Amino acid sequence: MEDYGEKKLNEITAESLTGKSANTVGEFMEHMRASAGMLDLAVKEGVVDQAQLEVFVNDFQNAQNAWEVLQIRTGLTRILYREAIDYSDILYNEGVIDLDNHRLLKSNLSKGSEFTTKDL
Repeated sequence: MEDYGEKKLNEITAESLTGKSANTVGEFMEHMRASAGMLDLAVKEGVVDQAQLEVFVNDFQNAQNAWEVLQIRTGLTRILYREAIDYSDILYNEGVIDLDNHRLLKSNLSKGSEFTTKDL
């Protein structure tokens, strides 16, 4: 396992998270790029520790298709949302959400962690 600690944050990329046997057709890489961006953000914001990071990296590397990437990303999304860390630009820029959903998510996250924790 590579060290994805603070010294090597720039190595959290879709390519470094993609396992060799993954079926990358369709929306796989779109979701993997969004997941890599969100994981990088979570590390930079300090809301995942090294153990959590290693679990996410391992799970993403073992994802076989886009559906599995989405399932893994659910836990990461919940962490970022609960902490009111704005990841909406990542999803929008990767084409995962449209402009209306981007605005709504950004608005919800701007209300802070008390609102988002209750909203979960």
